[in-house]
Amino acid sequence: MKLKLSILFLFIFFTSISIHSVKGQDIHVDNKAWEYQLNEMNYLVIRASSINIIYGLYLTRKQAEELKSLAKKIESLKLPVPDTKGNTFAGFVDIRKTYVTLIEYLKKQKPIPDSLKNQVLKMRILESEIIKRTLLGAQKPGYKRKNCMECHAPPDYFPKGDISNKETKAISKKERKEIDLAHVKGLFHEEGTNKLWELKSDVDNILTNGQKYMLKSFRCCLLPPSNLSDPANIGQAFVTDEWIEYFIEIRKLPEEYWKDYKQLFIIPIEDIIEATLPGIKQKYKKEILKKVDMIIEESRKMDRIDFELQKESLCLKLKDELNVDFLIGETDREKEERQFIAAMFLLFFGSPDIYDEVIKQTGQE
Repeated sequence: MKLKLSILFLFIFFTSISIHSVKGQDIHVDNKAWEYQLNEMNYLVIRASSINIIYGLYLTRKQAEELKSLAKKIESLKLPVPDTKGNTFAGFVDIRKTYVTLIEYLKKQKPIPDSLKNQVLKMRILESEIIKRTLLGAQKPGYKRKNCMECHAPPDYFPKGDISNKETKAISKKERKEIDLAHVKGLFHEEGTNKLWELKSDVDNILTNGQKYMLKSFRCCLLPPSNLSDPANIGQAFVTDEWIEYFIEIRKLPEEYWKDYKQLFIIPIEDIIEATLPGIKQKYKKEILKKVDMIIEESRKMDRIDFELQKESLCLKLKDELNVDFLIGETDREKEERQFIAAMFLLFFGSPDIYDEVIKQTGQE
């Protein structure tokens, strides 16, 4: 039985991540430096996400000009921005380098080569494992720190060896809101955070209902969905050639080989779940995988015509089952909280330059 090289690559790619992941390093990082490095990683992820959503909202020239004016108010505060060039924890070096390279492509709207896409995905999963190690380290008996390090222990406290079956402590929805706010304050500090809250309604008033809908379902997104900029495709960003090909390959396997090769198709799904929510409880991951399994089996039972008619629907079902919003309190956000998060993405550091590009592209409307 021969499998397509693309699927073998998936298997090699995702298993190689586990082989090269951080195994707990005896490296001392002082408290101040560790907080800075954590915020630096947060900055890079949100910076990439901010660029993607600004370009993806299909803004008019007037909207771009108004949002740029608000973004300049944040810029005028002269808040310290991570420089992404200094020394950093060894585990973050390749991640930072990859994200910085990606951001340069995003700013210029250059096509992202597959090699960089694969590297970004690999680094995102590696970053998620490091974050999980920080959370587990902070759970060790006697550990006490303040600010970022209350939850994210420095490398000295990282658990050794495999952590795939180790669980982080449960977090309530109330705690999740506090954590989200702490992440914002880590970058914007008290002054900038208060300013974002002050400007959130102004941002909301500039947007159309369709754009607000996009922002409501938008999450940190390093790689831009290819069809995000088309307003007709709102909510369809998960329907890509790669995921359709995923189902095609699943359907090609004869029944006698399916049991032997099925896990090969589950591995990337498990990694996506872990990357989306580091430290997810095993019981929740099993629940998600059980539902994913049902979608996979459903796709295999379809005849050729049914599959062609429903392949996009299968992708959307898979997207829905991989959604962890119910675990992090996202579905319970109040209107003002959603406006605040939207303001953070749209007024993020460096956004005035992105609005300049949008203004150039829209011309004289």
